[in-house]
Amino acid sequence: MAVIHDDLNIQATPCRTPAHGLTSRGALRASYRALTARFGDPDFGTGDSPDGEATLWVIDTPGGRAQLQNWLAVEQLQRRPDEDIRWSIQAATDHPLPWISKAATGSTAHFPAAVGEFTRHSSSETLTEAYVDYLYQRGQAFGNWVNLQRRDSRGYLENWTLPRHLHGFALQVLEILHDHQWSQASHDERHTWICTGARQKPAGSDVDGWRRQARWRYVPDPHEPPPVGGTLDLAGALRERAADCAWAKDHLIRPGSSGITRTRKLELYDEHVATLTALADAKPATPTGTGR
Repeated sequence: MAVIHDDLNIQATPCRTPAHGLTSRGALRASYRALTARFGDPDFGTGDSPDGEATLWVIDTPGGRAQLQNWLAVEQLQRRPDEDIRWSIQAATDHPLPWISKAATGSTAHFPAAVGEFTRHSSSETLTEAYVDYLYQRGQAFGNWVNLQRRDSRGYLENWTLPRHLHGFALQVLEILHDHQWSQASHDERHTWICTGARQKPAGSDVDGWRRQARWRYVPDPHEPPPVGGTLDLAGALRERAADCAWAKDHLIRPGSSGITRTRKLELYDEHVATLTALADAKPATPTGTGR
């Protein structure tokens, strides 16, 4: 199996624990050669599977376990290794999807568009939650790596500001998600939300604790009327944030400057804008959930 770490390094390791409760969550298009280069040889399809048919990778991500599967046998795929074909992504939640998309295609912008056609378990809200967690975990890992570099090293000088941008992206999208969830909550649910301390339950993972702290500190608009069945336009808010980020990229990242640092910042912003736009355009099969 392959393990995608939060620093985006991928490690091959034996799969010793079974995967339970996985359902179809999406799909991606990629060639067999490209996936083998990223994830190593498939776990099944070379005679190890009971029927010898399916080609399948088991992949652990910071968002949970996933499987990447095509029902063709390896022998068939090896005859056309460079042809882009559709692969099914199976997971228990949407949280592995940004990691699989980033590792397989080089960008998170592809994962929202492939969901609606293939799953009835996702919503615009759950996809946005998955992206928020990805941004936070990726930013934490990137920041930890930067902090281990010497302050005068090339790695530090070229990258030291990038984790801050990732954390900023995560907080901005999480605020949109909170606005959306607040707009759907009843009076009692809003009261429970406000009165629930950040440490009422065990913190769990780092991202769980961060998400709980952010939810507890959320300050809604005091002038917002009580809920009457309407909800905040999540897609519209994501598009507005994408437009703001595009403007910031064009006007705040040292216009006219050059160099690898600026190039990496531009690439980071471009990917974020594309992902926000894809999230806004995604049309999952089920209505947006309540987030509670």
